Amino acid sequence: VERKWTLHIDCLFSGSPLPIIKWRLPDGRPVKEGKSRIRLQKKGNQLRIGNANPQDAGLYTCTARSWFGQKSVSVRVIVKEPLMPVIFDGRTKRKAGSSIEFAEGEEVEIFCRDTPDTGSKLSWKGAGKEMESSLQNSVLSALGRMTSDLAGLYQCVAENDVGNV
Repeated sequence: VERKWTLHIDCLFSGSPLPIIKWRLPDGRPVKEGKSRIRLQKKGNQLRIGNANPQDAGLYTCTARSWFGQKSVSVRVIVKEPLMPVIFDGRTKRKAGSSIEFAEGEEVEIFCRDTPDTGSKLSWKGAGKEMESSLQNSVLSALGRMTSDLAGLYQCVAENDVGNV
């Protein structure tokens, strides 16, 4: 699940009489009834994790218990950071808006940072041209002298197993 999203995990068991469903958190503590961020819904058959964060990652276990015994099933939850590349203007060392303008002949220095550091693959795309770029400490930089054939729109693309932006 992506960070800040809500996750619902269903635990479906049947039987007569209906089994009692209990959930355990990754640290082994039982999930309690109530209005917390991690709570039970649908008479205990569904675990809801609201506003997921990396600390919620781990193995959640659902156990169904009746007179005839018990069965458990576990689900591994992985919480991924969303992709949020930020572009910096190399001249001012400040965050750039949606566009940066360079005059012809001016040295181009732009940076794209993976924030927070999600281990994303960063790349520059656009204008049908490639600029020399290097990746160091989750920062992608592009350098070169602006010429009329380099004019156009460039995008910093961040990609990980959640998706790309």
